[in-house]
Amino acid sequence: MIRDLLKWVAPGVVTVLGGTIAALAMATPAMVSNLGEESRAALDASGSNWAHVSISGRQLLLSGTTSSDTERDLAMSRLTALTGIGRIDQTVTIAPLAAPYRINVAIEDDAVSLFGSVPNEDLRQLLMTLPGLAAVDLQIRSGQPDEQQWRKGVEFALAQAALVESGHFELSGLTLNAIGRARSEQALGHLQMALAELPDGIGSGEIAVEPVRVTPYTWRAEYDGQRIAISGHVPEERLVGRLRLADVSGVPIATGLSLASGAPNGFAEQAKLLVEQLARLEEGEARITDGVSHLTGVPSSVEVAQAVTEALSGPNSIVELQPPRIADYWISINRQPGNVLVFDGYVPDETTRAQFAEVDGADVSFLKFGAGAPEAYRRAVDFGLELLAHLSEGRFALAGSVVSLSGSAQTPTDYRAIQTLLETGLPQGVSLGEMAYQAPAAASYSFAARRDSSGAVTLEGLLPNPQVETELLALAGPNARSNVSFASGEALNFAASAEQALQFLPWLRSGVVRFDGASWSVEGEPASAIDQGSIEAEFAVRGLAQSGWSLALTEPRPEPVIADPFTWSAERLPDGSFLFAGNVPAASLQAYLKVHVGTRVADTSRVALGAPDNFAAEARAAVDALLALQEGRAAFDGTDWTLSGEAATADARDASLEQASVLNLDGDAKINAPDTVNDAPYLWSASKASDGSIVFNGAVPAESLQRFLAVRGGDAVTDNTSVRTDAPEAFSGEVLQALDLLALLSDGEVAFDGTGWTANGVGLTADILADAEVVLGTAAPRWSIALLAPQSATGGPVEPDIIEAATETPVAEPEPDPAPAPAEEPAATDAPETVADAPAADPAIDPAYAFSAARTAEGAVELTGSVPAEATARYAAALTGADGSALQVRTGAPEGFVGNLQTGLRALLQLQSGQLALADGTWSLTGEAPSAAVRTGIEAQIAALGGDWTGTISAPTNLALCQARLAELSAHNAILFQSGAAIISSSASAELDAFAEALVLCPNAAIDVEGHTDSDGDDQRNLALSVARAEAVVNALIERGIAPERLYAIGYGETQPVADNATAAGKRQNRRIVVSVRAADGAV
Repeated sequence: MIRDLLKWVAPGVVTVLGGTIAALAMATPAMVSNLGEESRAALDASGSNWAHVSISGRQLLLSGTTSSDTERDLAMSRLTALTGIGRIDQTVTIAPLAAPYRINVAIEDDAVSLFGSVPNEDLRQLLMTLPGLAAVDLQIRSGQPDEQQWRKGVEFALAQAALVESGHFELSGLTLNAIGRARSEQALGHLQMALAELPDGIGSGEIAVEPVRVTPYTWRAEYDGQRIAISGHVPEERLVGRLRLADVSGVPIATGLSLASGAPNGFAEQAKLLVEQLARLEEGEARITDGVSHLTGVPSSVEVAQAVTEALSGPNSIVELQPPRIADYWISINRQPGNVLVFDGYVPDETTRAQFAEVDGADVSFLKFGAGAPEAYRRAVDFGLELLAHLSEGRFALAGSVVSLSGSAQTPTDYRAIQTLLETGLPQGVSLGEMAYQAPAAASYSFAARRDSSGAVTLEGLLPNPQVETELLALAGPNARSNVSFASGEALNFAASAEQALQFLPWLRSGVVRFDGASWSVEGEPASAIDQGSIEAEFAVRGLAQSGWSLALTEPRPEPVIADPFTWSAERLPDGSFLFAGNVPAASLQAYLKVHVGTRVADTSRVALGAPDNFAAEARAAVDALLALQEGRAAFDGTDWTLSGEAATADARDASLEQASVLNLDGDAKINAPDTVNDAPYLWSASKASDGSIVFNGAVPAESLQRFLAVRGGDAVTDNTSVRTDAPEAFSGEVLQALDLLALLSDGEVAFDGTGWTANGVGLTADILADAEVVLGTAAPRWSIALLAPQSATGGPVEPDIIEAATETPVAEPEPDPAPAPAEEPAATDAPETVADAPAADPAIDPAYAFSAARTAEGAVELTGSVPAEATARYAAALTGADGSALQVRTGAPEGFVGNLQTGLRALLQLQSGQLALADGTWSLTGEAPSAAVRTGIEAQIAALGGDWTGTISAPTNLALCQARLAELSAHNAILFQSGAAIISSSASAELDAFAEALVLCPNAAIDVEGHTDSDGDDQRNLALSVARAEAVVNALIERGIAPERLYAIGYGETQPVADNATAAGKRQNRRIVVSVRAADGAV
């Protein structure tokens, strides 16, 4: 037992003694080298390849692993026989023989295991202590190959284990086998490179390394008609080459494939077949997902579609092909009696065909599926259905991107609707082809062209189409207009006859040419005897009478005389009837005045030459002035106008003079009117709620004061007042004091009952009575005041301060000491000085006394400097709504400080921005007024205050005011048009009126009317539409009295958007009319 253990586990040590002492002597290097070569040769000759010999001097050490004592002893005997050896030691391990000699590196679930044979215990221990090994099972065995090469093989196998997801490396002898699956595509590449360059002495055995496994296993090929691009996974590299060699008729193939295992059965054949079928399509896509193939695309024909479908008819194949592409793509819709719509041609898909089938009366049974529909296909078909809705019968066709139309319109209105649609509603990307539609047939065909005395021509009745209408309007002259309808069924050569008829109109003062369905006639008054001769000659030369034409002319009127002087008069009698006499420049004015007065007229006037410029407008104004009177007379003597008469009321007199303002009467107006007396008491009140809102009731003497009070009241004002001119004397000044007093209250009311003033409510401060006295000054005795101080800190009630209006000095307050006499100031606007403002104890005036109030453009006021009393500071803060904490109470204020302060602050509040200042004893006001009228009023107030004041007030020009108002109106974007047309919506009338009123502010400025559109549709059509819409607005403004020579129409189309055209809201903003003005010669 012990003997066996020693044999397998521990090697013995044998010492062989030499024969002589000389054998123990040291050997030379050459002897050692020779001894080593002889030892190796002796061992190899005996087949002891397992043995290793090391030499030290003349001593040998035999090591290695062998399967038996016999082999060990044979090696020892071979070495003993060598000459020159001093001693032989051995450390040979006896172990079972392993053949073949194998060691395995196994990888599973990221765990590395090592098992197999090793030649000795030292190497076994070394391998067992390697880091990262999950399991080690190594046995010492003999039969190993060259140990150095074997160890390189083991190290190589361990180094590659990290690249493998599962599998093993086996070193069998000196042959390496590698079987498994790479961890990733990158790892596979590294592993393939390593296996191609094995360590020296290591041979390559079975190599079977798979790519990484993926799931789902996907593969894709896309064909754009030019090349096929393949992506996804393949199980092996050689399949990539097979795909490139597929039968694709020369179509280039680009691959971007990754190696991966997990391919389904038959993958290679399946992929190759899909590529070949994909190449037969015009474009498409092929996919494989876990063994299921899917092909989509566009075949070039039905035959190709059938062949591809049959080739991929397997159970795991899905083929979804679009309809074949049609080179000449077309669709037609025939409208037949009974509202039947027969569709024929091509449709791109079932969804579209189903949508067509939902149209009322649609028959889609003739439609065929086909790819290649033009981009505008659906828009064009919808457009065609809209056109067909206006036909009684007809046909719409789309061929490529060209549309054509034929048939008969249901009514003349439908005919015009078709014309409008074709002109403004054509979808983008579509062009017009043959248009063979016609108006409905007329049962009775008639036409007329009328010329009035002003020379304007109007077309009436029926015409065959707009082209004829355009030609006739051009022939009729620039002022011609048309009221025709369109119908078919016209007589032979109708258009030529109509042109012939219109050639007679220039020779007529007024008249008509007409066609009654059977014959033509010319009727009217020739412009002169010469013109009459021309008509009759033309009639005869052309033989029109023989062709059925008739001629009916009246005698031409005599030529008008020249009136010098050019006189005229109009008289309104007490019964309301009118008498006209004298001269008028045209019969049209004569007729207008008769109709305009709306009553009995005796007219002895005549048409004559020699009227001065603007006579017609002035005559109309004179008649309008008489219409405001009960009776009167207006007369023109050739140079000047006069007006006299009786008015029912003063208002009627004012209205008459207003109408006659253009006559430049300069005192030549004598209109009597009875005086009016209003016996009702003059009432006014202003009530303030705790939220700061104010309500005005009663009467004020002027609109300017009404507007001023509303502005002073703030944003939350309700104004129920009316204008009544019979206000008591000093009312205007007192009502401003009342409003100042109301500013000192948190809630309450100030009121005038016709004789006196009252105030009641809650003050902002505990000193409300003193504050009220500062505001009212010497007017306080005329007031009945019942004011409460704010609630006390303890919450207890506060008794009101009461001042009763009386002729005596109020008992509740001591009589103030006399104040220095103020400078002469308007009683209506100034608050007299009080004791609080100028204490008697220190009457000296400080020449450096300074005060400032600055108003910003936003309306905020900043108060700085000095005031004579705390009450004055509170009053200034309440009046302006500012913070008065920066004001300092100082003596030495100049005389009249409070009155000047009050007037100055009120004037400052009327400015858009500015500054009120007291410096070096002089008051100054600078800033910008909102209008010239406000500036004039402020300057008058300052002038009334005397020499201690200076003012520099600017105001915007009329042009600037006009520009601001037009910009505000343009921002409304309220001038709307019918869709796709230049016809202004009736809802825009009020907005156009507002534009015309605004333009009166700048009567000499040039006016630009800009038209803008959104980006829908063709840009050239949009440009034309924007010009037409701008011209329509120009015409509307001319109708409202704006001079034509001031107006300029400009169209910008879609080139100047102000918002994003990608949204409906943005498009609405971009469809706009912008009216602006610019300075012209003499503009202000």
